[in-house]
Amino acid sequence: MDEEERLRRKKKIMMKKKRAKQRQKRFMLLLWAAFMLLLIFLVVSHKKEDTGETSSIVQGDEGFVSVGEAGVDRSSLSQNDAPAPAVDPMAGMDALSYEGAVDVSLAMNTAVAPDLTEGRAAVDLSTVDGDLQRVASAKRAMASAAWFTGTTTTVDSYLRSYGEGSWHAIRDAMGEICVFYEGKHPRQTTITDDEGERTKTVEVPFKVVFTVFEDGSFVVNEAYENGEAPEDLGDWLEGVASLQK
Repeated sequence: MDEEERLRRKKKIMMKKKRAKQRQKRFMLLLWAAFMLLLIFLVVSHKKEDTGETSSIVQGDEGFVSVGEAGVDRSSLSQNDAPAPAVDPMAGMDALSYEGAVDVSLAMNTAVAPDLTEGRAAVDLSTVDGDLQRVASAKRAMASAAWFTGTTTTVDSYLRSYGEGSWHAIRDAMGEICVFYEGKHPRQTTITDDEGERTKTVEVPFKVVFTVFEDGSFVVNEAYENGEAPEDLGDWLEGVASLQK
């Protein structure tokens, strides 16, 4: 065998080894890709299971956490659109039998001058376990057993006299429990059309937001009427109270 033949044979052997290495490399890459796909599938499946298990508390607009279902799109809610709880764990219970409920007389303090910016609800949230139950208990307390300081009329009565609505509760980004009432206030307005000048009743949306603390005391954080905050919150609340029947 001459030198040229040996070189050709050596070249063939080297090419076979090279092709074998290339096949092995492709096989290893396929194995790696299959492993990564399996890993991604397992991670996604695990996240879906976790989402299903924790759907009772949801991150909402502006960092709020509300009682409801996961996957609810709140991006389209306006200031006066209610992120209404999808599930009320306190539904069907007596108005004063919620967790943390205390004697309603403890919520009233008529020995001082009336103050419509703060007061007490008949609830002690420090005795209630779990965020979901605390939010629900605070909502039920404000809706059924909360009094402004110096009054003997419930907060709910004042607000319903101003306009029929509903109560909602959330835990905000700072961890505070916010309970808010949203309703529609009937207002007389004068309009001019083809029939001349006449008076018409329109319903103006309004919202009052409360922060409820662990001991059951509360303060009015803010209020909106037709999407605008009043210049003087105290004066606006006095106007609300003046319509109490």
